[in-house]
Order: sequence, then structure tokens, then C-alpha cells
Amino acid sequence: MKNLFKWLMLASIALLSSCCMTSCVKKIGAAHEGVRVTLAGGDRGIGDENLVTGWVWYMPGLRQVYVYPMTVKTIDYPPFTVYDSEGTEYIIDPMVSLYIQPSASPRIVAKYLQSLENIIRLPIYNYTKEAFRMEFNKFTTQQVIESRDSLENNVSKRLQEKLFSEGFELDLLTPGIRFPEQISKEIIAKNAAVQIALRKQNELVGEQADADKRIVSATAERDANKLKEASITPKILQQLWIEKWDGKVPTVAGNNGIMVNLNDLK
Repeated sequence: MKNLFKWLMLASIALLSSCCMTSCVKKIGAAHEGVRVTLAGGDRGIGDENLVTGWVWYMPGLRQVYVYPMTVKTIDYPPFTVYDSEGTEYIIDPMVSLYIQPSASPRIVAKYLQSLENIIRLPIYNYTKEAFRMEFNKFTTQQVIESRDSLENNVSKRLQEKLFSEGFELDLLTPGIRFPEQISKEIIAKNAAVQIALRKQNELVGEQADADKRIVSATAERDANKLKEASITPKILQQLWIEKWDGKVPTVAGNNGIMVNLNDLK
């Protein structure tokens, strides 16, 4: 009986030692926060003092340690459907980037008591779907088409406020809105019409600019000719004649339409 008791004690010590060497210790690395949860006893629960760093030892069954990364995590969520106020269906394929607020880990653990992966996979996914559903329900189909930027901003703001209240910060939301086929065709047609109108407008502006240039050029040429004509006086004509004269006496003279060769009179 003594030998049996001795072997049981040794086995218990060995088991306890093995446990302490493996699952009873965790290292809280850089860019991480650790939260130690007391599961039994009078001080069970979570408080700010449970935020731990470095190497943390604990007894399984009595305490648990959760480790949360403080870096940005990007999640590509599965698509889901939402409806606007008129019942038009849209497919949302969102991507969310978020991170935990500094020192908010104890509050998150106290509420969810889950790993960060599980919190992201379900609760935050539900918050994301709810943000889209609530905002889409405020818009008509036409408003969704014409005010898409405003709608997306509203969704982002709603999700950001919800995540902040849960201890998270929203870094980026990519909505990934897929319109129904018919609406997509209408949007494409509308965008094409807008592009055509802009191109025609630019062409008209260009043609008008060319016409204005031609008018300015013609006006300048006309004004220059007027100035030139106004500046030519008899005195200037005489000066021009003198400058052009080659020094020879004219051999022809005329008056009243009669021309006479002066050499014939010699």
C-alpha cells in the first residue's frame, strides 16, 4: 500500500511538472497584450490589474491567460445580402481592417471570454452586417446609385462607433458592394452618357477657343492695316519714291491718259 501511494505521488508530481513546463506558461511578446483571468476563488474575474506582460505562469483550471495582438488585422468576410428601403437586393463582400485599443484587452476578454479569432469570426462579422443593413434601409434604390459615397461613409461611421464601444478601432472598411445586374447596366449606361457629354463639351470648348483665336488674329491684322494706312501721308509717299528712285530721268511722261516717249522728241 505504501509503495502504491508512493508511486501515485511521484506520478502526480511528474504530471504537475509536465503541465507547468508546457501549458502553464505563456510569453506575452512585443505588440501583444496578455490578460490573466482568475476562474475560481474569491478574486475570480477580470480587472485592469489582470493586464500582464512577459512570461506568465498560471495553473490550468484556476486561471487562464488570453493573448491578443495589438497590430492591425485584415479580415475578408464572406458575402451577405442587404436590402434598400424599396426591397432591392445587394450583395456585400466586405473587407475590414481593425486593431485593439491600447489597454482595452481586459474589457474585451471580460465581455467575450474568447480568443480574438473567434471574436472577429462571429461578433464583429455580425456588427459589420448590421451596419450595412441599417444604413441601406435608409436609402431608396435611386439614392443608392446616386449617393453611393455618402452611403458607404455612413456605414463606415456606424461600424466605427460600434467597434470603438467594444474596444476596437476601425482602420479601413472596403464595402465591396455588388449591384443587381439591371442596376449595374443602368450605372454603366449613365456613366457612358456622362463621358460622352463631357467629351462633347470639351470639344465645344476647344472649337470656341479656336474661333476666339481666329477672331483675335483677324482683329489684330485689321487694326494693324488701319494703322498702316493712317500713317501713310503724301510726305511719306514722296520719301518712299525717293528711296526707290534709281537716279535715272523718266523716259515716259503722261497726262490725262496720254503717254509720250520723251526720246522721240529729241
